[in-house]
Amino acid sequence: MTTKQAFGSRPRGGAGREVARAAVGAGRGSCGPTVGAGRRRARRGVGAGRRWRGPGWVGVGGWRAVGAGLGGWAKGVRMGRLDGKVALITGGARGMGKSHVRHFVAEGARVVFGDVLDDRGQYVANGLGADLCRYIHQDVTSEADWAAAVALTIETFGKLDVLVNNAGIIKFGTIAEMPLADFRSILEVNAVGCWLGMKSVIEPMTKAGGGAIVNISSIEGFTGAAGLSAYSASKFAIRGMTKAAARELGQFGIRVNSVHPGAVLTHMMIDSADSGKDGEAFMKAMPLGRFAQPVEISHLVAYLASDESSYSTGAEFLADGGILSGPGY
Repeated sequence: MTTKQAFGSRPRGGAGREVARAAVGAGRGSCGPTVGAGRRRARRGVGAGRRWRGPGWVGVGGWRAVGAGLGGWAKGVRMGRLDGKVALITGGARGMGKSHVRHFVAEGARVVFGDVLDDRGQYVANGLGADLCRYIHQDVTSEADWAAAVALTIETFGKLDVLVNNAGIIKFGTIAEMPLADFRSILEVNAVGCWLGMKSVIEPMTKAGGGAIVNISSIEGFTGAAGLSAYSASKFAIRGMTKAAARELGQFGIRVNSVHPGAVLTHMMIDSADSGKDGEAFMKAMPLGRFAQPVEISHLVAYLASDESSYSTGAEFLADGGILSGPGY
């Protein structure tokens, strides 16, 4: 059975192809209706007209609330996990990146995000409001674009606390069949883009007294997959660079960690449904037996961006439904 057939067959605990499209399509947001904040909820929680301007609690679906009488609240108020933080996120126009942007704002951060999909990026930013979020065109392989993104972040919000290196591309092809140009383009975006991002934020984060960098790798940063030699090479590179950067930047109070998602319901995953991969075998190998919603990854990324993870650096964090836990027999 191919991955395309597996999407259509609605495997146990997972989602069919139409469900997958609904979960990441326009109007619902990439977070999905069950565990994340759809565009309507995100607008209500942090968007124009009902914008929240003080400390509060980020509840289910991205809502903010202020109240009293619940455990763990201080004087009736609970702070957002990222209150006071300023973040720069790449690849934020769709998929996991869009989920990260919305979730960070819901958790109290102010965000600048970049992408090359300008219409989609500006749409996401407009929905969150200019006082909380800004979009910039950004090719992560360009030093000039990185300098512009960092400059906009500091000029708009006064500092830079968090970098999420999320931008990435994938192309399938065996080593024998893949053109060299495709191999190089994947490494340029996924690996060089990540390296440039870390390089670009060292100075402003050092001046701010520290910060957090979260590099989005993949389960392919732990293991190889046929037809994904370039993608695997780039994700292994991110994993290695994360550890090297953690060793170099700890002295400046900058923490660097990598996140390794498995199967996540995004446009990239749907587009790969025609790759010829055995989707049924993939699902059977996964203990949780389902694909992740993007916001489930965003929760982990926000934790690593927050002060709650203050003693974690140079580490790898898996969010893969357990697929790398063992051989599955």
